[in-house]
Formats: sequence, structure tokens, C-alpha cells
Amino acid sequence: MKIVGTFLIVVGLGLLLFIVYSYFKDTSRTLSPVPDDQGVKVIFVTPTP
Repeated sequence: MKIVGTFLIVVGLGLLLFIVYSYFKDTSRTLSPVPDDQGVKVIFVTPTP
């Protein structure tokens, strides 16, 4: 069980580092994934009675 726990911790840290690396890579390229002139489109879904 100790080996399984260590393996899961290593995998979790690797995934976390990958996410942080991807975030900083995207942030340096562009500040917002959506262009400012387009804006953000929101679709409201309401249940019909």
C-alpha cells in the first residue's frame, strides 16, 4: 500500500506541475482566450412549463 500511495502522490504532483506549466504558457501568449471585441456569449437555459 505504501508503494501505491507514493505512486499516486508522484502522479498527482506531475499532473499539477503540467497544469501550472500549461497555465503560464497560455498566460504569456495571450491574457484572455476570448478576444475583447467578441466578448463573452452566455446562453441561458430555462425550463419550459
